[in-house]
Amino acid sequence: QEMKRDRVINYYNRIFKLGADTRLNIRFTVGIREFTQAFALGISSPQYKAVMAAREKGLKSIKENFAVEDVLLIDPAGNVVYTVNNEGDLGQNVKTGSLKDSPLGRVYLKARSEAAIEDFDMYEPTKSQESFVAVPLNDEAGAYIGVAAFRIRNEEINKIVQDRTGYTASIESFLVAKNDKGVHEYRSDRTVKQGKIGDERAKLSDYIEAGLSGKQGRSFEVGSTGKYELVLYDTVKLPGGVTWAIATSGFVEEIISPKAEGETEDYFAKYVQRPI
Repeated sequence: QEMKRDRVINYYNRIFKLGADTRLNIRFTVGIREFTQAFALGISSPQYKAVMAAREKGLKSIKENFAVEDVLLIDPAGNVVYTVNNEGDLGQNVKTGSLKDSPLGRVYLKARSEAAIEDFDMYEPTKSQESFVAVPLNDEAGAYIGVAAFRIRNEEINKIVQDRTGYTASIESFLVAKNDKGVHEYRSDRTVKQGKIGDERAKLSDYIEAGLSGKQGRSFEVGSTGKYELVLYDTVKLPGGVTWAIATSGFVEEIISPKAEGETEDYFAKYVQRPI
């Protein structure tokens, strides 16, 4: 579990490091000015298409090399002047339009002077839960020229947390946060029980509260199946001030007498059947 915790944190650290490098990268500092000027003439204009032809390959490489889902450039007025994926957010205004209360709109406002993160929330252009990291961009004189935003790749988080190496059938790890209504929400998709990123948990759990408050430990719980479960919990402190809890749960009887997935007998049953 500790390895999973650290890998999730390191993934976000890499995105924040990307953001820091972005502020010195001419693909962004020059690119956003070119896109802003061309955007004013329309995204179907020859000028905008010329900027796309010159800049898009480099920006697409950022997406692939750093395992982010999208790269967006937003001008000082709040207009999304470029996006790799173009999923309906290109041309929208995150300060005055329908995206102002979205995770992109909120991270844009927070990134006016420093790198910022926005936790998962529903994002209408993709119709799914999304999280963003964003950084301010400045010209050579230090003047603010807009924001570069990076949409987190949900599959990257799931790939880390859902790694089942050494797990028996009932054991799984999952991430949880507390939303602004004080309700626990998943930050990774579950694999054994039901739950997707953004889904609310049916009840507040003491062990999740402990993990969110910075504690590490274990707990015995009666799970939703009615079976006794062992739960390990810990804190995931992401850069930018977001805190999640990570938990790993499994049936106690299965942990005591482990049985690999796909097998009908546990380890001890097979052991005692060995010929002497």
